[in-house]
Amino acid sequence: FHRLYGVQAVMGLQTGGLPDGAFRVMDYLDVGPGLSPQTIDREAKWDMPRESIPSNSGGLVGVLVQRTGPTLCRNVGPDDDPILGRHLTRRYDLFSVPVYHEGNLEEWFLVFREPGTPLEPVHIRLFVSMFNMFSRGILQLKLHQSVESLNGQLDAQLDEVAKVQRSILPDEPPRDAAVDFAVHYRPSDRAGGDYYDFRGFEDGSLGVVIADVSGHG
Repeated sequence: FHRLYGVQAVMGLQTGGLPDGAFRVMDYLDVGPGLSPQTIDREAKWDMPRESIPSNSGGLVGVLVQRTGPTLCRNVGPDDDPILGRHLTRRYDLFSVPVYHEGNLEEWFLVFREPGTPLEPVHIRLFVSMFNMFSRGILQLKLHQSVESLNGQLDAQLDEVAKVQRSILPDEPPRDAAVDFAVHYRPSDRAGGDYYDFRGFEDGSLGVVIADVSGHG
């Protein structure tokens, strides 16, 4: 990426759901030498709750995120924007890339390159398509992780239901001189709708109950 297109660093911003000109810095990736000692800025925040990340506004970045298309800014340095000043150590060309989700402008990527590096139309198309696909990939990964987490919670709940269900069943059938009992309980899933029990009465008789929860199986 650095060798092919001269990219030195990339900053990810989230703007969806914020007032015009406001943004959250989600990550900062140094892909080339000479910007800051950090390779990846402090952890990426894409998995954090958005409301827990402070928002920023104003400055050059605040102006760029109010637009709807990409913008090239030549020779941008630490003194040109307070947010950029936390990361940049010298001057770079900045190319802002909008990211749309289902037609809504939700994120931005700021691409930093060496000053004076040519930016051809093919580069613009490449950066826009690449970062939009990258963002969709992150979104799909988060959805996949969320589904896996929900499945894990559901599995745990089903296991707990199965334990409770089995706890109300007799440990073993009663011993009776006249009748031999054998029991095999195997639900179609971890939790079933079947129930059975035995009860002895004072007159020596024995009651047996077998039940099935209607609509379960």
